[in-house]
Amino acid sequence: MRTRKAKMTWMLVLMMSLALAPVFAEASEFPDFGGRTVTLTTWSSRPQRYLDESAPGRLEEAEKLFNAKIEIVVFPKNELAGTNMNRLLGGESGLDIWNMEHDQFWPLVTQGALLDVSGILPADYYDNLHPVHQRMANAWKFLGRSYYVGSAPAAYSAIFLLTYNKDMVEAEGIDDPYELWLEGKWNWDTFEELMQAVTRDTDGDGEIDQRGFTHRVHYQNWIPTNGARTVKEIDGKMTFALHHEAAIYGINKVHQWRTEGLMADEVPEDKALFHPLQGWNIEYRALDWDGHRYGIVPYPQGPHADPNEYITPFWAHLGYALPANSEKPRELVQLLDFLYPASEFEDHLDAMIRGMVLDRDSYDAALWMYENAEVEVNFWKQIIGSDEYDLVAVEATEEGGAASKMAAVAPATQALLDDMFQQ
Repeated sequence: MRTRKAKMTWMLVLMMSLALAPVFAEASEFPDFGGRTVTLTTWSSRPQRYLDESAPGRLEEAEKLFNAKIEIVVFPKNELAGTNMNRLLGGESGLDIWNMEHDQFWPLVTQGALLDVSGILPADYYDNLHPVHQRMANAWKFLGRSYYVGSAPAAYSAIFLLTYNKDMVEAEGIDDPYELWLEGKWNWDTFEELMQAVTRDTDGDGEIDQRGFTHRVHYQNWIPTNGARTVKEIDGKMTFALHHEAAIYGINKVHQWRTEGLMADEVPEDKALFHPLQGWNIEYRALDWDGHRYGIVPYPQGPHADPNEYITPFWAHLGYALPANSEKPRELVQLLDFLYPASEFEDHLDAMIRGMVLDRDSYDAALWMYENAEVEVNFWKQIIGSDEYDLVAVEATEEGGAASKMAAVAPATQALLDDMFQQ
């Protein structure tokens, strides 16, 4: 529930933002910041690293063109939201740009600490962004307001991809997942069949040592691929939906796979058919995976999924936002877009995918994910912590069934949503 202090904070920043929201005239090509300091706060080295590696000298050029001192300051990830809020309440954030992901966005937006840019940016601003950033912008909407700005160069790293062992596919004589995907046959049934085909004892010691899938199994990464969402808008109200049919089926199915031994943690990669990785992780492991060849496919879709809408497993929502007391929001966005132009993202994404994959098929599958997958908004992290969500899901399948357990937590969770969305 929102506390009295949080509500007071909401009112404070609302008054500040109203007082500091003039009618913006058309800015010059390079607005003048009068030599003042623009601070970009972040938890990641990527904003600075992108400039150093992909655009050396651009930061210094921007400082001259915009007559500003630009500082990129990295804070510990678990401290970033609190640090930004303190900067806001202390009046230090007037020329800030905040780089964050979902973990920082939701605590800040629900307390009114971010600036609604809906009436500030040009009407076609989001139309000119890459599809990845357009979907991120949609994921960062709150109460119908827009907060996302810029073209975060690290957005490519947030996606979950499903890798598969091509050497095992050939050795076991099973269907290639990529070919199944191309033929429109890549679903939970064919995924299960492939896992069953490879899960066995390969060295005769009586213990299963080869399995279909290795990784810590996060239920929230599988449920969206069955068309389920943690929260859905129903009759104009944001509604908890983990106790709905698609989610319950997903929880039970993943629990079945785990119980049958098709999925397990910490299986050596050469002894597992599938392994999920986020882009940021596979980036550092490409071409160096114990010598075996891997391919990439989207996660398979479950039976409740809409075949015309692919909802990706949960990925981080990475981007930039402005504080509620922003003094020069349009000008700051111009500066941000100069540092990280939307026009560069496609080439940057192309280079990053090429660094992840071993073949053209995997490139095409990864690119398709980036260009087509819908984002499952990360409400679960705000209403039920990630570890607690996994625990609730496991308990739901082991004691009393998923339907009864999820129904039991639904009223309290819905109350949290009602408070969050003021409904």
